[in-house]
Amino acid sequence: MKFLILFSSFTLFALIQIYSAPLKVYADLNHSHQLKTIGYLKPVNRLNEFLSDFVCQVYQDYFKNQTRFTAYNLSHHGIPHYFDAMLQLSQRAQVHTLLRTEIEKTKETYKFTLEWIYPLERSKLSTEIFHLQIPSQDVPFPFQEFTRTIKKYLDHLFSQAPFIGELTGRDHQIVSLDFGKGSHLQIGDILTIGTIQSVKKHPLLGKLYWNIYPTGKVRVNQVDTNLSFGIVLEEAKKFKIAQGQKIIHIQKNQKAPPLKKKKSSFAKRPLLQTHLGWIGGGLLGGFYSKKPSQQSPVQSFQANLQLEGKIWLNSHWFAELVFSHQPLHLLQTPYENSSSFRSNMGYTHFFKKSFYGPKAWIQWGYQFTQTHIMLSLVPTSVPLTLHSISLGLGGSIPVSDSLHFLSKLNFSIFNQVKEAKWSSSWGFKNTINVECFFGLNYQIYPRLSCKGGMQILLNRMFLSNSQVLNQISLTIGPSFMYYF
Repeated sequence: MKFLILFSSFTLFALIQIYSAPLKVYADLNHSHQLKTIGYLKPVNRLNEFLSDFVCQVYQDYFKNQTRFTAYNLSHHGIPHYFDAMLQLSQRAQVHTLLRTEIEKTKETYKFTLEWIYPLERSKLSTEIFHLQIPSQDVPFPFQEFTRTIKKYLDHLFSQAPFIGELTGRDHQIVSLDFGKGSHLQIGDILTIGTIQSVKKHPLLGKLYWNIYPTGKVRVNQVDTNLSFGIVLEEAKKFKIAQGQKIIHIQKNQKAPPLKKKKSSFAKRPLLQTHLGWIGGGLLGGFYSKKPSQQSPVQSFQANLQLEGKIWLNSHWFAELVFSHQPLHLLQTPYENSSSFRSNMGYTHFFKKSFYGPKAWIQWGYQFTQTHIMLSLVPTSVPLTLHSISLGLGGSIPVSDSLHFLSKLNFSIFNQVKEAKWSSSWGFKNTINVECFFGLNYQIYPRLSCKGGMQILLNRMFLSNSQVLNQISLTIGPSFMYYF
């Protein structure tokens, strides 16, 4: 029996290792083969020092206005001529690739040779050769023409790369990319993602052959200065899109009609443009009722001002602040009101592993309430201060691409009631608070949504003389949320 258990365990371990080994190898290849950083060397030019300095200045301006590469000026490091020396220089400068330039003067032109060197594989990724006319002595040096031509061939040089960029992270269906506005990326572009399976070098030609397996497609939904974000559209069955994988093709957005959306696909929902959280507020109005013991109920119209905000600490954990002010009985003197402040921490569970799919959350925190309320027919309101622990549950279910059903339940425990010294004869012992909300959340714009529904507040206060005060509030109204 022991032998059978040991044999089964060993077999299971071996199968897991065999299955996961290719994934680990490909992840290592994606990590080791990066083209993000580049160092440009001083041009090889023994005839015109001024031209070499000018070309370095063009390179500096070129890399400054793009986000695909992080560039470093290595012109003061000398000019290495062999791959071993280039590898040492790239390791010392901590760059992935090198840009080597050679300028030769012929009778009528300058011959430029641009080489994009990959020292790790001791190979050239691409080469561009072009000629520029030598200006005559009585004509000013054509700075603008030289600049335009050099930058054009730099674009050609880097367009021959085996991949364009890479994924810097993934959170459920949302991915981040390592380039932004300087790369001419647009919202709606479709990116093909792949993982490196092997890199081989031709023994005679020295050319690199990249075997990159497509793992899926991503649609760009946000382009910032240095980063971009997209949503996963499809994935291969064999491999999943993961951090470090490469962008191998960009299908530009031609303002075609939007893709047909499937109700079951939460990945294709329009995204809320948010990184940190949201802030919002609204004014609700409705019905209020107060029923002291052995007295007739008092009913009135109630207005409820509510301000709230939420910060996402990561994809699951969040922090929340809620402030509300409730004029309880607007038509009565003295004036009754209640103000509360609640701070919560919470955890969200995603049922479809998608931020935009069905989800539920639990939250807990501290609640502080200060209220003025009249307990008898004597026209005097009693100031009260309540400290309690707040517990809450909530959920969200998508109805359509931009509409979600919301429900929340909050209640307080371990309530501590304090009243003013002059009113201590009332003798408050305990209180029970329950808050319930259900409604709809509609996305108006990528950074703005509107929430509307019904809020029910239940409160029950116990006094030392066996008196009980029951309060109920039912309000409806809209509130707006801005995502940042």
